[in-house]
Amino acid sequence: MPRWWSIITDGTTVAAGGRDTSLHRANRTLAGILLLALALRVAVAFIPAIAHPDELWQYLEPAHYLTNGTWVRAWEYRAGIRSWLIPLVVAGPMGIGHFIAPGTMLPVLLPRFLCALGSLTLVWTCYRFGALAGRRQALIAGIVAAVWSELLFYGPRTLSEPISLSLFLPAAWLLIGKGADVSRRQLALAGLLLGLAVCARLQMAPIVGALAIIGGGRDIRRWTAMMMGGIVALAISAGVDVIAGDVPFRWMIENFRINLIEHKSASFGVEPWYWYLTQTVRNWSIATLFIVPLALVGARRHPALLILALVHLAAHSVIPHKEMRFILPTLALFVLLASLGSGDLLARVTRTASRRTATWAAIGTIAAWTILSGIAAVSGSSQKLWQSHRTILLAIRAAGVDPAACGLAFFSPKPPAPANYSFYDRETPIYNFYGPDAAKVAAPWRGAFNVAIAPLAAGAGLGPAYRATYCAPGRKGAPQEFCVFRRPGACPIAGPKHYEIEAVMRRWGH
Repeated sequence: MPRWWSIITDGTTVAAGGRDTSLHRANRTLAGILLLALALRVAVAFIPAIAHPDELWQYLEPAHYLTNGTWVRAWEYRAGIRSWLIPLVVAGPMGIGHFIAPGTMLPVLLPRFLCALGSLTLVWTCYRFGALAGRRQALIAGIVAAVWSELLFYGPRTLSEPISLSLFLPAAWLLIGKGADVSRRQLALAGLLLGLAVCARLQMAPIVGALAIIGGGRDIRRWTAMMMGGIVALAISAGVDVIAGDVPFRWMIENFRINLIEHKSASFGVEPWYWYLTQTVRNWSIATLFIVPLALVGARRHPALLILALVHLAAHSVIPHKEMRFILPTLALFVLLASLGSGDLLARVTRTASRRTATWAAIGTIAAWTILSGIAAVSGSSQKLWQSHRTILLAIRAAGVDPAACGLAFFSPKPPAPANYSFYDRETPIYNFYGPDAAKVAAPWRGAFNVAIAPLAAGAGLGPAYRATYCAPGRKGAPQEFCVFRRPGACPIAGPKHYEIEAVMRRWGH
């Protein structure tokens, strides 16, 4: 058994010539659950949808710049409030994708596969927490984490929220689940994971701080070990900052100043303090009636997990700008606690039942959780996530298929269009003409682009040289808003700089 494996497991050993069948069975069960979770997440990675434009502009586009030299630069990078840590990691698989199959979706899929693989730490952690109570509780907790809709959707996303959560939860297991049995190396590993979680997403600081206090307690030796791991994480982040040509940790200071003091984030919309509560009920629908009470039952075994969930929720509730992905750790912890609560109730109800009855009861519990996950997936704003930005992404990909493309123009009612080089994957200028007179404004510059993305109804305004070659399928009966138009020939002129996509983004504060 590799040495590193013993750091994150219980370190159970079997004497020479002997065999611990219960341990062997548990490992096979865990492996099966992890394979299920990975298969589901890889399947989700193929869905042409993004949770938010940040998935493109904050992480895929900077990674595309590192591998290909072209990108659409968002305001966060111009203002210096983002770390290059995640883009640098994402750039590895993206570069491999460009090398193996340039001009395909592989450069986007490989980073998603990496995130899907990393998200298995959530499933592993939930299984380990369940295993503290028993084998069936572990099975239920692990499968719930594998199939729950929000964890499934966000698993392969190149976003800081799921990535930081994948780092945070294993640390929670080491500091809470392991209890007094945790070793100094495991404490250092927990500190490293927590430090990286904050470096991946600064807004994780309150919940990370709360976990550190819970895990460290009054034991100076625990704090020392955790701090050593945290210092390594900060050193990694500082090294990335230096490589990017920036002052170490300046992005943290600027992020706090611009978003919280100058309220830049509030310009993208504000919500009341209770919005997360009402929106969660809408998204979970009837599942809320089961998750909340079951989470309270599970919290009797692990109250620290409930405290962490509430700390994260409270910290984000006071920030005016709100998005559901921001409280992903709270949602994950509630689902974890609820799965543990359902396992505890099942064990209590089937305490005197036959093995056959208990087995069918466990199967029924897992089936019920799967149904609740399906309900949550199609309720509230969650339903839109699975198709979010699908049509525009399909159109951008279709526009980039043509190797003769020498310029791409977006025609959108409002600026900026979610243009990006990650899906387009062509090293040409991208323009964004917008408003009711967009076609008229673009008319003198048609020689600067031979590919356009516009509503089908607006195609006539592009001129007779352009013909529609593809329209992204939308809802049945809805107007086709994202169609690809092409014209033969090259691009003999350069388009207007003030209509290049990055200039448009600058003008409109993106």
